[in-house]
Amino acid sequence: MGIFNTVRDTASELFSSRRRLPAVIMLLFLALTLAALAGFIIYQFVQPDAADEQPAEGEPLIVDEPMLLAPYTPFPDDYYVSRPPKEAWEEEEKNRWFTDPEGSLLDELSDSNNAAIQEILEAAP
Repeated sequence: MGIFNTVRDTASELFSSRRRLPAVIMLLFLALTLAALAGFIIYQFVQPDAADEQPAEGEPLIVDEPMLLAPYTPFPDDYYVSRPPKEAWEEEEKNRWFTDPEGSLLDELSDSNNAAIQEILEAAP
């Protein structure tokens, strides 16, 4: 009974109104430390899967399973992997890809060109 009275007296003194917050913080810190220690100990005894193990350096690699290929996705019809450069566009390409600037697009193009020219002229001595 003497041990229980000592623990009860210590606990009542520790959780008195003016010491309650530091005591709670210390108990939380102790609980988190014990949980981290338990997690670390459990992690040390967990065995890794055999598939995760790497062969030792110098040991030959034995492939005993077929290789897996990535799924094939064909390129779209409009995509060129590589093509020889041309001097000029063909008429069909011009009709398909080129848009004549007109209206506000032409004004924006003119303004951007004038700004580029002005910047070059300001830099000249």
